[in-house]
Amino acid sequence: MDYEMIEVPVTDMRGSEKFFNLEEHGFAIFKVDVGLGYDDYHNPEQLPKYFSKLEAVLKDHLGASRVEVFRHGIRKRDDRWPSPTWQTYTHEQPATVVHIGEWVPQGLKLETKEENKDR
Repeated sequence: MDYEMIEVPVTDMRGSEKFFNLEEHGFAIFKVDVGLGYDDYHNPEQLPKYFSKLEAVLKDHLGASRVEVFRHGIRKRDDRWPSPTWQTYTHEQPATVVHIGEWVPQGLKLETKEENKDR
């Protein structure tokens, strides 16, 4: 496989949130106060509060009849990362390359089918 190095500009978008929308850019930026602190996002008991707020914002913005967070991943950099010893970390570490994981159409269909098999 051949690789090609491509320069990509990265811009701090803070303060420019209102200039981006889903229809034109494929994403939108929202400021949502969910009342959680930094460490709360790594506390499984606090996550339903976040997901509930996230689902409500997306439902409202998209005009959807239903929005449900059914799978998530939270990455938190360990001070030892990256380590050449292949040790196990407490949290999933930041990705080192751009990826879409299994969210290609076939993977998404299988994932949603599995999550909704009891409905």
